[in-house]
Amino acid sequence: MMKKIDIYEKAVQSLMEEFQAHKGKGYCYIYPPANPVTFVTQFIQRIKNKRSFAKILVVVEDWSLVDKCKSAFKGMIPIEDYDNFIVDITFLSTKWINTSFNYKYTFGVTIGLNNNYPIYAYLNRTCQFVLGILTKDNMNADFKYGITHQLPLLNVNLDESNVTAARVNTPVNEYRIPLQFTEADKEIYDKYNAFIKSCNTIFGGLDNITKCRIGDKDNGISAMDFRYRLAINNGWSEKLDTNTEFNRQIDEIYNPVSIYQRAESFFNITRARRELVMNNENKFDSVLNIVKDNITKKILVVCKNGNYANKLMKYLNNAIKEYDKKEIAGCYHDEVEARYFSDNFGNPIVYKSGKHKGEPRLFKSAIVSTYFEELFNSDKINVLIIKESSNNKLLVNADIIIYTSSLLADIFDFKKRYVNVTFTNNITILYKIFYSGSIEEDSINREIPSTLVSVHENSELQKLQLNKTTNEVII
Repeated sequence: MMKKIDIYEKAVQSLMEEFQAHKGKGYCYIYPPANPVTFVTQFIQRIKNKRSFAKILVVVEDWSLVDKCKSAFKGMIPIEDYDNFIVDITFLSTKWINTSFNYKYTFGVTIGLNNNYPIYAYLNRTCQFVLGILTKDNMNADFKYGITHQLPLLNVNLDESNVTAARVNTPVNEYRIPLQFTEADKEIYDKYNAFIKSCNTIFGGLDNITKCRIGDKDNGISAMDFRYRLAINNGWSEKLDTNTEFNRQIDEIYNPVSIYQRAESFFNITRARRELVMNNENKFDSVLNIVKDNITKKILVVCKNGNYANKLMKYLNNAIKEYDKKEIAGCYHDEVEARYFSDNFGNPIVYKSGKHKGEPRLFKSAIVSTYFEELFNSDKINVLIIKESSNNKLLVNADIIIYTSSLLADIFDFKKRYVNVTFTNNITILYKIFYSGSIEEDSINREIPSTLVSVHENSELQKLQLNKTTNEVII
């Protein structure tokens, strides 16, 4: 197994040296794909290691960063030490900073305060040490002038390509969960397979099937002409004598109309076969078993289809009743069902203007997805279900990721796309659910082995648990 690359650890060490050289005062830039939460939490951990009772004030512009910081700390700190670690760290948003009050903190740390110069000036007066993390460079001239006169600029050794490589090229422990088709599904799958194989034989491959539908653009041949030529080349003609059995079979299979219908059906059947394996609800039990055996873990579930993800969410929430939670799972994608929300007093949130003024407001997928993302980051739900093509702005830390199909994107491609998704201890624990004897198993068999991936093949793995401290599977 290749040793994990922790570029943040090196960058934080370098920054600490600069921070000390400037007497514990300064600001720096952390741009995407670098994660400011990862950077800040490692910086604070180093402070706490040296000064365990230091009072630290963390000021954020976006309150959702607080949940993400706490989630990151929980991935770094043993659970039995977390409460003592966090007790001396206070989080405040800029809206709740009172500059007339003298806060008694040793360290002041900011995340994403890209235009709020007065708070930097205030922290510089009231805290012994100050570190500002700026995440954007769209600041006005007055802010730039003010902050450079309050705090020195600290260099951060975070190269974009190195950050991406460090985040993506981390170890993967892959646990494969093979399933068997029900008799009914096996019968349907076999019919699909037989039709697809017969088409490949008749047409001579996928390339010809495609040209029968859309033509041969490279050679300027229309789809109709291509079908006609294919028919002629296989013994069919308008004058074919269909009185013999052999010729009747030729006409049945290779007449241009039959070729067109078969070509169209080929792609429909191929999609149906893929749908049967990728979005099969019989997989829900396997997901549930993994969740139940790791009920304290943060689990990210990846699906191909949004409707399938919604059904899985409802299934998990209905099934997990013995754990005293109204909901254990949420969804994050563009097909999340709209829902109504209540305010802190239990009153429905209503439209404030327009023709629906006063009526309960129905929130669409973007808002509902963000709501579930925040619940996940604040530990109010354990499972977040996404589509393979969900919004790549998703920002979460997970202990486990579950692929509901082996036909989903390669895990390293997934990590490249979701730049703000991190995994505990930089180790990706991947459960991959697939049907034996199907195109899903074929996909696994075609995978090229990687030194970064440790594969564990066992149909009973879904019954195993993870060690909470080491994040390893308990055999």
